[in-house]
Amino acid sequence: MFPNLILTVAAAEQIPYDTARFDLVFSRVALPYTDVPVALREIARVTKPGGRVWLALHSWQMERKTIAAASRHLAVRRLIDRIYVLVNSILLAIFDHCFARPWSGTFESFQFARSTSRLLRRLDFEEIVEIKEPHFCVSARKAIRK
Repeated sequence: MFPNLILTVAAAEQIPYDTARFDLVFSRVALPYTDVPVALREIARVTKPGGRVWLALHSWQMERKTIAAASRHLAVRRLIDRIYVLVNSILLAIFDHCFARPWSGTFESFQFARSTSRLLRRLDFEEIVEIKEPHFCVSARKAIRK
């Protein structure tokens, strides 16, 4: 159907494309399962100046529901994992750093609009728009520097 479409599977922390390659970088709920600051640096690297990013993210409200469900069902392992996500998300918001799960080496976090916008500003993005309903999304434009 789309003979010119090229799909690539790769880690967000090591995007296998040249610098300033894309006019639009889109992430639909993949970023929360990455080392977010590293993945955002890669997204910034491959986005052209003037290009846009659109990120669909996990919000704290979604995680609150997940923790409540794990608590109601007394799902101890699930609850421990969700506590890791909660702590990791708070540390990300405060220190701009993610920590892998000690038991699997994987990442997961939810995002706060303010800290996500702060990370994007540090990576030279502007015109940052936070959309909270019906889904949590952040869009931004990479600055054009002369």
